[in-house]
Amino acid sequence: MKEKGYFFIKNIKKYSHEEMNIVTNSTSEIDYSIFKTAKDRIVSFDKLVNEGEQITVRRHTRFIDYPKHSHDYIEINFVVSGSSTQRVDGELVELKKGDLLFLSPGIEHDISRCEEEDVMINFIINPSFFESLLTFIDAKNFLSDFIVQTVFKRETFTALVFKNLNTNKEVKSIINKIITELKNQKTNILHNSKIKFLVGLLFVELSNETPYKISKNSYNDKIILDIINYIENNLEDASLITLSEKLNFKDYNLAKFIKKNTGQTFKEIVKDIRLEKICDLLLSTDISILEIARMIGFSSSSFFYKEFNFKYGVSPKEYRDLNKS
Repeated sequence: MKEKGYFFIKNIKKYSHEEMNIVTNSTSEIDYSIFKTAKDRIVSFDKLVNEGEQITVRRHTRFIDYPKHSHDYIEINFVVSGSSTQRVDGELVELKKGDLLFLSPGIEHDISRCEEEDVMINFIINPSFFESLLTFIDAKNFLSDFIVQTVFKRETFTALVFKNLNTNKEVKSIINKIITELKNQKTNILHNSKIKFLVGLLFVELSNETPYKISKNSYNDKIILDIINYIENNLEDASLITLSEKLNFKDYNLAKFIKKNTGQTFKEIVKDIRLEKICDLLLSTDISILEIARMIGFSSSSFFYKEFNFKYGVSPKEYRDLNKS
């Protein structure tokens, strides 16, 4: 039986409004309105994604060279058909059908002109979306390193190149499902459990692959990953002193290490991971809000409500009512 391709490919080859302007010579420039400023050449997440969402999908604009730029978000390029030639952090990268490229915020790349058959899908993702995904993948995996560098190590720029994923039926199926969910979702993708689950599955599948890495390497990544894993496994009573003993650090040295390498304090990281877990439980269970907060380690209900509202802009009840399907 002949293997089925990507079911969305027929519609996705249609010319976009921007492409029509290019081929009819109405414009010879890319759309600079998506940049923070044209001078800085940083593409802005807020100008591409609707307010309240953390992930969206766009087709790369064909028929024009895309000059060197960076993003303030994670971008995943997946070549559906044809090819894409890019220069990533100065290194030439040739992507063919079925190849996938992860780009961290800040890393620079340019993209050569794509022709009609060159169809590339761009996943545009807020880095905080990945905070809860480390539990899906092995602690010694390329992807877990990528998440650590992207979410918790802002000075480290990385790209991962996965080749010939077209032969992986599971990856193909998951990508189809993710795009279907995103197209069908009318509101509040922000913490959609199904999307998060599918992205987690995609990461599990990709963990079986060996990517090529373009990176400014850091030897501290494993320690950061150990810190995150410890917090996730001890949400109720995570302690800097206990963690210091496990990692053979003096607690004050570990505190400095965390601040230097993540830009956050230990308490801030614990709080963020706790809030992410609470979001998951609000949508996946019917446990009362205060009980969830207590289970995850918030002893003060007033502090919990204050921090939750500050981060998400709504109360826990409003969050549950708006997002739970």
